[in-house]
Amino acid sequence: MMEHHDTCPRHPTCAQRRPEIFAEVAAAMPRVPALSDVGFLPWVGRDYGSGKLFPLLRIMIVGESHYEWCKKCETEKSKRDKDLTTYCIAERMHRIGEPGHIQHWGKIENAFLGKMPSASERRDFWHSVAYYNFLQEVVGFGPRIPVEPALWTDARVHFPTVIESLRPDFIAVAGVGTWRELPPANKLLDALQAGGKTLERRSYHLISGGHSIAGRIAHPSRGLGATWRPVLLEAMARIDRTDNPQ
Repeated sequence: MMEHHDTCPRHPTCAQRRPEIFAEVAAAMPRVPALSDVGFLPWVGRDYGSGKLFPLLRIMIVGESHYEWCKKCETEKSKRDKDLTTYCIAERMHRIGEPGHIQHWGKIENAFLGKMPSASERRDFWHSVAYYNFLQEVVGFGPRIPVEPALWTDARVHFPTVIESLRPDFIAVAGVGTWRELPPANKLLDALQAGGKTLERRSYHLISGGHSIAGRIAHPSRGLGATWRPVLLEAMARIDRTDNPQ
């Protein structure tokens, strides 16, 4: 009989074997805005916008999509729960160093922190940011599956609602593909250069007032790492909550 993958939330004994992951998810979900039409709700760290790690800034990271990794769930066409993104982040914080951990998350950590963080630094980082996957359905089994055009169209519908709810000051968008599929911006900004990296930027006006500045970083599988930290710091240093972006 085919069994669930060892790290699948649907694994029959997962909650018993790794209660700290599920406790992290349970603690995190009340912080997430109620977005009924969003397929995968964002992760929102405990200290998001508090200034603990990023002074006075709300930082949101946007990835592309979730991929299925449990063959049993793929075969049975099981629908993933809305807290899947939060589960993935919680798993990252509690399974680092164990077999099977995904490098995707480490590349993001390195880009913002400029180094491989300790366990406590890693937890502080994820609790200081929000993370949202742009596509709202599982793309397929395994990575590098072509994305159907309808999924991009659907994702563009939900993105404004998410940023309106989280009101990020800075949005780091991982990957050229996702960057190109974002909804049209209200204003295009000058690109920033630092440390040999170029950060394209755009501004989204919020209905509730203010704006969110988005910047394109490399995808974790396409060169994202510590060398992106200088240009990310430069971008965050230019954020002003009240004035129009220059």
